[in-house]
Amino acid sequence: MASRDKDCILKFGEQMTREEKVIWAAGFVDGEGCISIIKNRHAGCVRGYYYTMRVAVSQRGRRPLDELAKLFGGVVRPAQRGSDLFVWVASTQMGADALNEMLPYMIVKKQQAKVAISFANRRIERGYGRRKPDGTMQEFITTRDEKDFHALRAAKR
Repeated sequence: MASRDKDCILKFGEQMTREEKVIWAAGFVDGEGCISIIKNRHAGCVRGYYYTMRVAVSQRGRRPLDELAKLFGGVVRPAQRGSDLFVWVASTQMGADALNEMLPYMIVKKQQAKVAISFANRRIERGYGRRKPDGTMQEFITTRDEKDFHALRAAKR
């Protein structure tokens, strides 16, 4: 291994600046991640569904996913029972904050990130997803949410 490569490996983690970690994370999410606006079924909603945004990365090695969780929050959990695959997930506010920080360094998923950030910011501003006193979900599904859902799907093609 070349000395330069060894120095890079030794530098990963505590010796890196936050900006260097965000640049690494942007490349990792850009290459291995998934940015989604998900249509969830929910009986408490007037229409029977609502939308959420999430950023996720899955792989067998847990260490890089733990680094993402330390950097941006979110959770690392097994992808499915009995599997050696793990997934890091950051939803809505946490996901939007992570994407905002990584956005300048993203290439492949930059447009997806912009759509997801816009969606999440509108959702946060509206208080979307909060429960009413009767236990049902507030209904703020807009035409814009539908458009973002489809725009993000189109950006993945």
